[in-house]
This record gives sequence, structure tokens and C-alpha cells, in this order.
Amino acid sequence: MEFLRKSHDIYTETIYNDIHGFIKHQSRHISAFGEIVRGLIYQNQHNNVKTIEHYTKAIELKPNNPQAHIARGIAYYEKGDFEKAIQDYSKAIELKPDLAEAYYGRGNAYSDMNKFDQAIQDYGKAIELKPDLAEAYYGRGNAYSDMNKFDRAIQDYGKAIELKSNYPEAYYNRGIAYVDMNKFDQAIQDNTKAIELKPDYAEAYNSRGTVYRKKGDFERAIQDCTKAIELKSNYPEVYYNRGNAYSDMNKFDHAIQDYSKAIELKPDLAEAYNSRGIAYYEKGDFERAIQDYSKAIELKSNYPEAYYNRGIAYVDMNKFDQAIQDNNKAIELKPDYAEAYCNRGVAYSRKCDWDRALRDLKRAEALVEEQGLSDLLQHIRKLLNVIYLLQRIQKRLEDIGSSGDVS
Repeated sequence: MEFLRKSHDIYTETIYNDIHGFIKHQSRHISAFGEIVRGLIYQNQHNNVKTIEHYTKAIELKPNNPQAHIARGIAYYEKGDFEKAIQDYSKAIELKPDLAEAYYGRGNAYSDMNKFDQAIQDYGKAIELKPDLAEAYYGRGNAYSDMNKFDRAIQDYGKAIELKSNYPEAYYNRGIAYVDMNKFDQAIQDNTKAIELKPDYAEAYNSRGTVYRKKGDFERAIQDCTKAIELKSNYPEVYYNRGNAYSDMNKFDHAIQDYSKAIELKPDLAEAYNSRGIAYYEKGDFERAIQDYSKAIELKSNYPEAYYNRGIAYVDMNKFDQAIQDNNKAIELKPDYAEAYCNRGVAYSRKCDWDRALRDLKRAEALVEEQGLSDLLQHIRKLLNVIYLLQRIQKRLEDIGSSGDVS
């Protein structure tokens, strides 16, 4: 010590202070690390409150640790507090701008807030910094899919799979994108691969079942939905989807049972009420059908199909004004809704309002031709011919009545 003082003008007090400072700094570093470890333990136990508490202590001990901010950002994200998650990810980026994981995490938060442009920008930056980050391609694919940019989504899912071949979620979501593009065989292939990689993947069974139903293979659809229920019994969407398959097979009692289970598990599932209403309607139980359609509308006021379906039931109950009112609403919500124009035309015809009936049916005919719905087009043209005939008959009867000629 005396040598250091004499040769380098360093006094004993300075050395002791420096050693103390080093130990104190190391102590803080170790304490911060310990808080992060404790945070990870609670995170694995899905205890978000305790997780955030320990990560916060780690940040207080070592504010410039970007990894602690990322860890807390993940915890906030899992808690559903996306704003705070973004704040932490942004702080991590400020501290260390080349952290791909921070951009990826912030992209996830933006995506869940439906801020897809910001999400895509962050995923792109993450990929720029770490080109082999399969999860960033997957996240960007999800954002593109939510924006209905399915071609781009499929490209990103494909890249994620190229980088990480055992990635069941990427196969599953690419399958969903293929469904939205009506590429059903590719969708089935991707869901099958997802199931191969993750045999307990209930969502993939449900998705594949939905595709089989769209292809008209109702038996396979029901098999896949039943397997999904076996794997995940509290899964309302799969009961709903199996109900749809039963309904397509005219097994309406089975369908009603499944829709009711879906509603029990998820009381705000408007689609299940609407579909159960259709099943009741097909059984001739118009009152229950209308109750279910009304509940669907209560839960989802911008639901044109529910208004349209209730309108059909009102026509069959000879409540033509209510039917017209419901179809008005359906058309307001969905201006190119050919079926609603057709149904409103039928309601007008039942009121012998031929001009309005013809106007609606002609509009329906034009829309159906644009949309390529050949079966509905034939039906509308038959209705038009019937109404033209009824209109002529009424005109003839009126002419006879006014002339007094009954011969």
C-alpha cells in the first residue's frame, strides 16, 4: 500500500473506496440477476404479479439491463398489458438497438393491438438483425393474415418452416391462410403435418375438420371435431363446428345439442345462437329460431346473416313487415347481400306489392350474376316468372272488376 502511495500517488483510502465500490457494484449485479431468476421461476408458474414484481426489482437494481426490460415486457405481454409491454421493449431497444428479440416482442404486442403496420415494421427489423429468427417470420405471417394479405402470410409461414421444420404452429396458421384462399387440399396437408408434429393439437384437428366440411366430407369433419373435443373438452368453437357438420347432414337434433354446448362454454358466441336458430327453423320451430336469431343480434348487432335468417322465419310466420324490416337491416350492413334482396322481394310479393318485389328480385338477380351463384340465380328467375304471372292475373282481375264483365 505504501508503495502505491509513494510511486503512483494513490492513497490507502482511495484503494479501500474502490474495492468497496467494486464489491457493491458486483453485489447489485448479483442481486439483479437473482431477481431475474426469481422472476423466471414465477413466470414458469404463470404468476404474472410476482413475475413483474421481481423483474421490476431487477430493473431498479440495474436500470440499464436490456434483458430485464425484455423479460418484464414478456410478462406484461402475457398479462395482456400490451402498452406496458411496448414501453419495456422500447426501452430495451433504446439501451441496445441491435436486440432482435426486443423488436420481435414489440411486434407481437403491436399485432395483438391490431396495429399491424407497426407490427410488420418491427418483425422486419428483427429479421434484418437476425435472419434465422423463425418466430419473427411467423409473427409477420400472422400480421399479414390478419390484414387479409394471405399470399404474403403464406410466404412468411413458409420461411418460418424452412428455418424451423418442426414448427407445428406455422403449419397450422399456414393452413388457415390456405382456407381463406379456398386452397383446401393444401390446408388439409398443413393441418395434418401440424398434427404429426404435435399429436395433441386440438386446434389443428378442429381446423382440418372445418376444411373437410367445406369440401363436403361431413363424416371426416365430425371425426376430426370429435378428436379435438377428446383432447380439449372445454373448446366451444369445436362444438360449434361439429354442430355445423351435423346440420349439413340434416341431423338437426345432434346439431342443436352441439350448439347448446358451445353456448354453455361461451355464452357470448353469437354464431352458435345463429346456427342453432337455423337448426330450429329447419325443424319447423320458428319461435325458437327467432329467439336464437334475436340473441345473436343482441350479442353482435352488426350481424347481417342473423337479421336475414330472422327475416326468413318472419316470412314463414306471415309477419311480412318484420321480415322486410330485418332484411332492410341486413342490406344496410351488407349492401351486396343478394339473398337479403331476394328474401325482401318475397316478403313484398306476399303483401302483393309487385313493383317492390320485382325491384328487389331484379337487384338480387344482378348481384347473383356478379357473384356467380348459379343455383340461387335459377331460384330467383323462377320467382320472377311467378311474380310476373301473378301480376298479370291481378291486373286481369282488376280489369274485369272495373268493367263488370264476369263472363
